[in-house]
Parts: sequence; structure tokens; C-alpha cells
Amino acid sequence: MNFDFSSISKAAERFKAGMESMHEQANKTLVTGESGGGLVKVTMNGTFTVQSIEIDDSLLSDKTILQDLIVAAFNKAHDKAEKSMQEQMSSLTGGLSIPGMPF
Repeated sequence: MNFDFSSISKAAERFKAGMESMHEQANKTLVTGESGGGLVKVTMNGTFTVQSIEIDDSLLSDKTILQDLIVAAFNKAHDKAEKSMQEQMSSLTGGLSIPGMPF
């Protein structure tokens, strides 16, 4: 069996460039999770860094409910960001699952 190391090297370079591009895109991609009918909104990027939290003034008097709604909104935003990254990774790898790769 002959291996064309030049082709393998070029493919690895393309994959690396694709991963770098995907990471840049992830930093630009914003998703928002909402809870309480939109009373709490958490926005994060594709690398799961929270960019903002919006809280309706009506919730400021009930700390317990506010805490629960923040957690719920965060989890929804995280799920959206993860799904977005999975879709980008799938397009980069042609749908192949590569062990040790994120998503």
C-alpha cells in the first residue's frame, strides 16, 4: 500500500486552516437563550463565552426566581451554541466523527 504523504500533508493543512476558520467564526457567532417568556436573555458566542445578560426590571424583587431564570436562559444559549458548533464541525469533517475532536 502506497501513501502519498504530500496529499496527506496538504489535507492536514486544509483541515488545520478549516479549524482555525471555524474558531474565528465561533467567536463571531452569537446565540441567545431566553427564559421566563423573554424576561431573561443570555447571549453567548460559539466558544461559550457569555456576551451579555438582560434581565427585565420586574424580576429584580424575587432573587430565587431570577436565579432560576438565569440558569435556564444560560443552558438554552449553551445548547444553541453547541448545536451551531456541531453543525460547523460536521461540515468541516464531511460528517465524520473524529475521536478527540470537540463536538
